[in-house]
Amino acid sequence: ELHATAHDGATALHFAARFGADDAIGALLNAGLRPGQGDGYGRAPLHYAAQYDQERALERLLQAGEAVDNLT
Repeated sequence: ELHATAHDGATALHFAARFGADDAIGALLNAGLRPGQGDGYGRAPLHYAAQYDQERALERLLQAGEAVDNLT
């Protein structure tokens, strides 16, 4: 299930962003996961990429078109 979440609300896109899995990020975005979707604590995949210094993942998520001020 692509839209499944972990106990803290994190999606597969959150985990891909955390670990810098660029190919997975592309596939998950193409499948409809949103880069601005927050986990249970309000942290988006963009936050994970930034926190774990995944620069390429961060760029890819920003290019996906989710405005930073729309993070939920």
